[in-house]
Amino acid sequence: MFKTVTLNACFDLTLTLTQFSKSDVNRVTGDTTEPAGKGFSLARVLHTLGSPVESYIMLGEQDAARYAALAGNSAGKLHFVPVRGTIRENITLCTPEGIYKINRVAHDAPGSAPDPKQGLHILAKKLVSSLEPSSIVGISGSIPPEISKDDFLYFCKKISVAGARLAIDCDFLNLDDLREIKPFIIKPNEHEIVRMTGIDDQDEALKALANCDIAYILLSLGPQGLRLYSKACDIWAHVPDVPVLSTVVAGDSALAAFLHALNNGQDIHSALILAAATSTVTVTKTGSGIGTLQENLDMREHIVLT
Repeated sequence: MFKTVTLNACFDLTLTLTQFSKSDVNRVTGDTTEPAGKGFSLARVLHTLGSPVESYIMLGEQDAARYAALAGNSAGKLHFVPVRGTIRENITLCTPEGIYKINRVAHDAPGSAPDPKQGLHILAKKLVSSLEPSSIVGISGSIPPEISKDDFLYFCKKISVAGARLAIDCDFLNLDDLREIKPFIIKPNEHEIVRMTGIDDQDEALKALANCDIAYILLSLGPQGLRLYSKACDIWAHVPDVPVLSTVVAGDSALAAFLHALNNGQDIHSALILAAATSTVTVTKTGSGIGTLQENLDMREHIVLT
């Protein structure tokens, strides 16, 4: 059973403008609002691939009902932990002149819900009580400002002590943090790996991460594909050229597909092919869109491993 954790849920709001002017009023011709957050996206892809998954989401109580309605059953069984305040928004403006991104942060608001720090303890209690020795827990994305990194590390260690394996996609962790929580797999991109290790050379950075007792590092490289690294392997997955419409969920798609394949008994080569195929299909979708199971499977024949 997969579990995913989203500690800083958000809405992805995409606005389309057929004309854009810096001086005149601009009119929106199309808009979509999608529930988001990297842990939630990870759960959506796992669910689409056919893996049983439960998603644990901490979110502002002011917008919780709206988030739940939009999420529906797209990410398996959902467990919400409302906290005081609103949900942040990632706003994308799609114009003929280019794409502009705006972030509207969550704000505090009066209410009966606990603050995020208390919410983390409530979520931890719910999650840990549900874990089995075979559970894989995916924790992805940012954390609210009220939660410290020490709080986060303690949360991760509680999950590990319960016997579950950690899959981490959080760019605020460094080598010391990773040595402390010893995740099964991490999924940085080429910029995040430099921040996490302080090492510019990619090969040396990967070696440093592997020395933290991490079983697999799944490195996303944009149009160059994926690189799977461990103390026992170094495999590149090369992807075809495709029209890129959005990269919002690409990394989450790669991690979800790799874990899905491994959990279903596939070897690391087959798992890496599915990961590269799934992330490639995802970038051809707008906003937070993801591919169908069949689209992901069909893309596998276009992936080359070296």
